Amino acid sequence: MAAFRGARLRGAIAVAGMVVSLVAVPATAQAATTNVPCDPTALKNAITSANSGDTLVLAHNCVYS
Repeated sequence: MAAFRGARLRGAIAVAGMVVSLVAVPATAQAATTNVPCDPTALKNAITSANSGDTLVLAHNCVYS
């Protein structure tokens, strides 16, 4: 009987570990792609709010000064 309880406890711990790992995976941040219009203020705001790994796509034929 004690061996059955031990096996049951190990099984419950394994299931709990799997549930925690499945819940934690979607919590990771995904890299974002942001289109930035031809405006220096928009560029500044995009850089300031970007996270590591994000991609900023700059408008074509713009001169930022």
